[in-house]
Amino acid sequence: MMVPSINRALAEAQRLVELYEETELFLLVAVRDAVRSSLASADPETRQRALNALLDKAQARLNRVGRLIGDQAELVALGEYTAAIEDVFEEVAKTPPEVSSSLVASAAAGETVEALRSQHVMVARQVRDVYQQVTATTVMAAEIGTETHVKAMQSALNRFADKGITSFVDKAGRQWSMDVYTDMAVRTMRNNVKQQGHLDGYRSAGVELVRASWHPASAPQCFPYQNQLLAITGDAGPRVMTDPATGETITVHVKERLDKAIANGYHHPNCKHRDTAYTPGDPAPTAPQVSEEENARQYEASQRQRQIERNIRKWKKRESVALDASETRASKRKVRQWQAAQRAHVNSHSHLSRLPHREQVRTADRTTS
Repeated sequence: MMVPSINRALAEAQRLVELYEETELFLLVAVRDAVRSSLASADPETRQRALNALLDKAQARLNRVGRLIGDQAELVALGEYTAAIEDVFEEVAKTPPEVSSSLVASAAAGETVEALRSQHVMVARQVRDVYQQVTATTVMAAEIGTETHVKAMQSALNRFADKGITSFVDKAGRQWSMDVYTDMAVRTMRNNVKQQGHLDGYRSAGVELVRASWHPASAPQCFPYQNQLLAITGDAGPRVMTDPATGETITVHVKERLDKAIANGYHHPNCKHRDTAYTPGDPAPTAPQVSEEENARQYEASQRQRQIERNIRKWKKRESVALDASETRASKRKVRQWQAAQRAHVNSHSHLSRLPHREQVRTADRTTS
């Protein structure tokens, strides 16, 4: 396989996540249409045909996605790994080695693809179960006179849309919606191969120490390493080195080994920190003195932003299963309310910026902004 550019790798990573985002919305709408069609008739055979058609449609969609993700994941992993090595050698002004393939990238891609494909059977099963639950709940509510068919159906579909396709289960047994799980799996894959690429690159280039960057609202597990020296080789603690510019001996303090810091949670999948090769004598960059408590407040504000993004997406999903214009208008109104809350929240915290792409949901035919 030809080594992809980092831009292509990033585009493929985005497309990989979008495939599952689109598929989840596709299945939400397919369930809505199948339920509406089946409840238009009291004939059990008609309802069974609607279910069969729904399952065929869902399986065809999942099969298509399953075929596409293998090559995409390989491109993403190899692109990230290669770019990481190239970044290191560009930083130290050396010619990077040729990388045409990587066992690290292939293994990470294979593991991610297997994790995603293994969930497809459960997704099809959940589509069937949800169809049966929604139709049964709708019929029961209408029979006992608590709601009309349409209102009962809308209530059941709204609950389904809020929850999403939650067949995706991680190694700890926790359930995730399809879009969140896929985004997490792809980000984790990219992060793992990128970090290994940096480690391999630094070792190959003969770099001994790196300095971690600094940014506000650091994740708690990364905060102790901000602006600190981390070791590629050797141990943490004081280290005697020679300044190549003056020939003088200096002593620096190494906070931790980089690989151990990573094992402790540094460079997690959402991490914004970057490391730069350290040359003895380089001054430490000036960074604002932020207490652990203040950093925690900033981090909490960033997590609140993520929560608001989830609420915006929730109401956009509600809109996708709306059965009438009134329900569509109500969903759009809630979207606008949460978007206003997002603007107010971001404007009240100088370290935050709006990320519109995290507020979008997609279908096969459109992006809902």
